[in-house]
Amino acid sequence: MLALAKQMGADFRTYELLENPVQQKILETISEFSDVPKNRIEIGIDGCAVPNFALPVSTMAKSFVRLVFSPKSFDAETREACRQIVSAMICCPEMIGGSQRLDTIIMKALPDKIVSKIGAEGVYTAGVLPCPKWKTGLGIAFKIEDGEDKRARAVVAVELFRQLGILDEKAAETLNEFSPLRIKNRRGDIVGKVVSSFSLNLRG
Repeated sequence: MLALAKQMGADFRTYELLENPVQQKILETISEFSDVPKNRIEIGIDGCAVPNFALPVSTMAKSFVRLVFSPKSFDAETREACRQIVSAMICCPEMIGGSQRLDTIIMKALPDKIVSKIGAEGVYTAGVLPCPKWKTGLGIAFKIEDGEDKRARAVVAVELFRQLGILDEKAAETLNEFSPLRIKNRRGDIVGKVVSSFSLNLRG
């Protein structure tokens, strides 16, 4: 955001305020990718003190599929920006969430196949890059209803990739510790597990 402020000539001392051109540009971009009009995007404040833009989960998925497979309605500059962002995420996944976070671990387990980003309160989003099975890419988004980040999100994400046929044998082995998720007591004994209980209904 600070880099964008410098590029735009915006006041970097107030970059976190909604009225700053930086945040207005972000709002405009989110609207373009999600097809949600700017005046219908609810605004909150996240833990970093910057505006947080609320969207329906379905439009989060739409935004990610447009990131990995930009529509012809996007101008050439936006499509090139998408290509560069996806390339950077694939090249340096640790810059997304550090070395221990789920989004980074998933991208490392599925190199050149997926871009991934977690959100607060149990949100997970991802874009599956175009491939023989998903020729125009695939957008994924879900939210764990109770907002818990570490109990169910990884279980659901890995099971989604399994059912979508994205996991190869090596990736499945790497991500096996996340789904099912072993529950341990303070001594380290495995005392239970969190398992998925859904089947995707893939239409079209």
